[in-house]
Amino acid sequence: MPAAYDAARWGMEARPIATASASGGRLYFAVNPILDWDLAGPEASGRPELEPAATALFVIEDLLSLGLEYYANFGPIGRWLPAGAEEQYLYEVVNFYRWRRWEMNFGVGEGLTDASNRLIVKTILGFH
Repeated sequence: MPAAYDAARWGMEARPIATASASGGRLYFAVNPILDWDLAGPEASGRPELEPAATALFVIEDLLSLGLEYYANFGPIGRWLPAGAEEQYLYEVVNFYRWRRWEMNFGVGEGLTDASNRLIVKTILGFH
């Protein structure tokens, strides 16, 4: 990444994802305990940061899904950030599946802590 966007221009992530569905596929759940290492820059410490994410969706097959997404940054493992310095967000999301080769995710997120941005709008457009 350009230094203007991130002082740690080199990094690494591990993104394991566990998913489950219920009610014949109408409910979808995912947990993603992301580990993020800065390999260069002022924050490089050799310790990964824990940035967990989770999703809960109600799915209308081949049309859309509605639900919640949670994202956080708890800081370096073993050197956790104080609760007020953690970033935590809750998004209300809709995923559109109607188009055969396209997928779209749209969400509005609210910060849950003082260190979080108050409001974030996101869109992800995917092509298969």
